[in-house]
Amino acid sequence: MNPFKPTAGKMPPVLIGRQSTIDDFSEALENGVGAPGRIMLVTGQRGFGKTVMLTEFRRIAKARHWETIGETASEGLVARLVRALAPHPIR
Repeated sequence: MNPFKPTAGKMPPVLIGRQSTIDDFSEALENGVGAPGRIMLVTGQRGFGKTVMLTEFRRIAKARHWETIGETASEGLVARLVRALAPHPIR
């Protein structure tokens, strides 16, 4: 029986083995422009928890009053990003 059950980014109750990455991200937000952790490339095979990590990063950023955007790379992405980043909503 395979114990792996893909949940497409559903947050698990505990993030195991990710604390150092989470700490780097949190510290980078606090340290501001030029902080090494401000640029991260999240990669991994299917099911490794990339979406979970990005969701956690977004939660941390929102808790620090950062503006965040949750998006998916699908048709219309650029237009949605332009709308989300515009000072006033484009209609």
